[in-house]
Amino acid sequence: MKAIYDLLIIAGVCVTLLIASEIGSRLVLRVLATNTSQETTDPRSQLPAYADSPYDAATYWRQFHAAKHEVYYPYIVWRQQSSSASLINIDDQGNRKTHYNSGDPAALQVWMMGGSTMWGMGTPDAHTIPSAVAKILNDERGIAARVRNLGEIGFVSTQELTQLVRELQTGRRPDIVIFLDGVNDAPAAALWPDVPGSHMNLYSIRSRFEHHDPHESAMLALIKTTGLHHLAGYIAARLMPKGMDQGNWTTPASPQITISEGNQAADIWMSNIRMIRALGRSFGFKPYFFLQPSLLVGEKTRSASERRLAEKEKKNPAKKAGMAVYAEMRRAVRGILADKPIPGVFDQTDLFRNVDDSLYVDYVHIADRGNELIARDIVTTVIEQYCADLTGGRNTAPDSGTPCRR
Repeated sequence: MKAIYDLLIIAGVCVTLLIASEIGSRLVLRVLATNTSQETTDPRSQLPAYADSPYDAATYWRQFHAAKHEVYYPYIVWRQQSSSASLINIDDQGNRKTHYNSGDPAALQVWMMGGSTMWGMGTPDAHTIPSAVAKILNDERGIAARVRNLGEIGFVSTQELTQLVRELQTGRRPDIVIFLDGVNDAPAAALWPDVPGSHMNLYSIRSRFEHHDPHESAMLALIKTTGLHHLAGYIAARLMPKGMDQGNWTTPASPQITISEGNQAADIWMSNIRMIRALGRSFGFKPYFFLQPSLLVGEKTRSASERRLAEKEKKNPAKKAGMAVYAEMRRAVRGILADKPIPGVFDQTDLFRNVDDSLYVDYVHIADRGNELIARDIVTTVIEQYCADLTGGRNTAPDSGTPCRR
């Protein structure tokens, strides 16, 4: 009897310790979540790129961390959850707010698509590229325009194509669709090479649906609900290099593979362009495509801050591999366009060639000034091309609040 009694005591102690550990883990996670949401200083907020910003960059980044939460969307996999704050507002369709739009029901309908740079990671709603485009068109050019920000953090061009199809299915119709991308297509090819044309974070998302050992799946599912498991995941994530998918990726094993993956990313990007152009002919809109700049790819006179930032970003193996593939993707795209130019496709990677101001806050995201430069180049390029397309190539200019003279 004493042996049984001792076993029961030991079992009771073990159960008590397990319960206490679980409660403690959940309390620690709650404290960590609270501290993260109340964090006052994201290091990026101190960068010179924000020196002349009319808002508090620390407040922006605090709101960004609080708002960033992906939810499932059919076919495109994720969108940001709706949220509202002073600097970041996301509607119930996952679309970020655009400022300076016209209320004219006959306004030019401009859709803008891309990854996190188009979404506006690093800047408030009023300073995103779509907001800058809306301001230039409406306030400076006198063109009544309504711009939609359909960019999404982490999107590749195939997701943008799919999202465009989904938008057209609703019956909405744009006049112009502008794409700014490339920086996500290349890392997707570099880090998840077994599925050409993959979206970002392929392995972690795929693992949620696949269980390689069906006999362990139920137990693993139960374990994954515990606070201990979530706390262990939190600690592991903090120990991993910061960047794409927290280390759940592979990197190219040789320069030859880097070149091959860059060619693959270019081919997929160009294939998506052909399909979008076909949709444009069928649904009556004009698409325009811009290969986006990056701190690590493209010509720029880097400031002292950007030189330090570039060296720091190169230490992240995922970013380093992804941008090496992006350099090869850019080379391949330039070769394709040199052989046979495609109307409406533009290379913006050297846009900041003669700019020595601090624009970047990391390897690809930019603050207000950089967004404005991209927006101005887009407006100039697109309006000229759009007018030429509408008028059969005749030299035209915006006039009397309309995009082009007819």
